[in-house]
Amino acid sequence: MENHITYIALYDMANIFDGSSQQANKIIALKNFICKAKSNYCIKYVGASVKLDTYLPIKNGFALRQTPPFIFDTTFHGTELYDSLRYLEDTIPSDDARFAVAEMLKLSLRIAFLNNSSISSVAWTQCPQENVDILLTECINRSN
Repeated sequence: MENHITYIALYDMANIFDGSSQQANKIIALKNFICKAKSNYCIKYVGASVKLDTYLPIKNGFALRQTPPFIFDTTFHGTELYDSLRYLEDTIPSDDARFAVAEMLKLSLRIAFLNNSSISSVAWTQCPQENVDILLTECINRSN
């Protein structure tokens, strides 16, 4: 392809890692999409946007959606990363000051460890490049 597009950014990733019964199917579809983009359409890099608006609308604003705890692989136990972030393995109540950051970090980790996911896609063995290469933090000013 001669389109010269080599980078794509994915948004609304919280809809993939939503803890629903369809999450595994969504991850497989995402992996297949990334593989096809990199294999067939000259995409070199895939970015994923992580933002704090993984929310559900409520009457007077927005509320973050509670997602399942992030369980670290045991290879991380005893490391500085694990020591700093092991609270993500617990359910953080929405009234906890760490809640918003915890939800952003859980989503970031799920995206970052997409390749390490136990959920394999059809293309997994033929396309070891199903990973997201860049995580972006999105800041949105909602004041009008």
